[in-house]
Amino acid sequence: MRIVITGPPGSGKTTLLEMGKPAIDKAKYIVLPDYARFLVEKKGLIPTHNHLKFQREWVDMQISAFLKYPNCILTNGLPDVIAYFIWRDGVSFTIPDFFHKNIKTYRYDAVFLVEPLPEKFYIMDITRKMTYDDTIEIMKIIEETYPRYGYEMIYIPCLPLGERISFFLDRLNELLS
Repeated sequence: MRIVITGPPGSGKTTLLEMGKPAIDKAKYIVLPDYARFLVEKKGLIPTHNHLKFQREWVDMQISAFLKYPNCILTNGLPDVIAYFIWRDGVSFTIPDFFHKNIKTYRYDAVFLVEPLPEKFYIMDITRKMTYDDTIEIMKIIEETYPRYGYEMIYIPCLPLGERISFFLDRLNELLS
């Protein structure tokens, strides 16, 4: 089963996966790296400098992982590419067919959507350059994009950290059992 955990930047995806790692490992699942962060930190690709190249490389990495790991959790999924194109370039931007075709070809078994944390917890960094208001806008676009490709999302609400982790792991265990 291939599972995606998505949500806007700074919503707590990485924290959920790190804190849930013992349970995820026990279920014999692998948590794959955040490829967007990898592209920025390790390859020096900046989405704002060449968005199309960045997204294409990210998609290639996602597909490679999809084919290699049948039991995995990915940070963000292919429909996120569409959401970011819409956010950066507007709805009138013509998204290359390459992206739509891959979204239809490589399907996930489940998608978790992590709701944003309150603004006081939002931290900008080298890969997270958007404002908190931007992340709220991105969240709305992600919420609209996945259903367009036939996905139902499992919402992870904004709860205190321990409760949020328990909520996520309970839903994950329901999926895996």
